[in-house]
Amino acid sequence: MKLDLIKFKTAKIAKEKGFDIETIYYYDFIGDICSSTINSINWNASQTEMYSTPTQALLKKWLHDVEGVLFVEKFFTTHQEKFVEHTYVCDFYYDNKWYKSPRLETPEEALEYALQKALETLN
Repeated sequence: MKLDLIKFKTAKIAKEKGFDIETIYYYDFIGDICSSTINSINWNASQTEMYSTPTQALLKKWLHDVEGVLFVEKFFTTHQEKFVEHTYVCDFYYDNKWYKSPRLETPEEALEYALQKALETLN
């Protein structure tokens, strides 16, 4: 099973916005992914440049539970003459406003885009 961990940029923004859930994985100051062999830790509580790195699903849940952000993931199929194209969108609703995402190639890319934009939008 593949873990869909958030990207380095998303982890940095999440720390700035107060993400405080313990995780096994973290990014170090240069963006290398690391992990604890003992247990989960709130890496964001550290004064050093370490960034808690949750899965996309956990960050999505935190944004919903703590900030009230609602995410809507969509799948599109476009039929061309000789091929079928699949694209993905992940829009979100926050503070009485809908935010739209572009069509992207994978559901993970679409969700990552929406997670970053939602974090950047928080008050």
